[in-house]
Amino acid sequence: MGRIHAEGWRPGVGRTHLGRDAVTPTARTLAALRAQGYIAAVTEKWIPQMKRRVDLFGCIDILAFQPNVPGVLGIQATTAAHVSERMEKAKAEPRMAQWLVYGMGRRFAVWGWRKIGPRGKRKKWEPIVKDLELWEPIVKDLEL
Repeated sequence: MGRIHAEGWRPGVGRTHLGRDAVTPTARTLAALRAQGYIAAVTEKWIPQMKRRVDLFGCIDILAFQPNVPGVLGIQATTAAHVSERMEKAKAEPRMAQWLVYGMGRRFAVWGWRKIGPRGKRKKWEPIVKDLELWEPIVKDLEL
């Protein structure tokens, strides 16, 4: 998963309250995109003075594209429980309207991760992928 840094820290890996490694939704999304042939990079950044993460345009954690395929995909990575909240946040962000309307081939999606599987069996991490489509209120707000 990458080289080991000081004190056992690895990129994309946090610690649970029990001290075990916990892979972040962003790291899961990057791995899934790369397995599908995408070239992807994290755009979210940590601001130490604020002790806060800041997303590109207020809601994009990852940018991804496929070679020889037009368009760029902006992704908000989260847990399955927060998908609807992240979609509402993206709809309320004016820069997302411009991202979708003025960018040829630009798309936006929220990937929410959850563990699923039959009872008594090993659970696997699967994403819920919700694409943000252009909707009527956003087009009216823009001066085209």
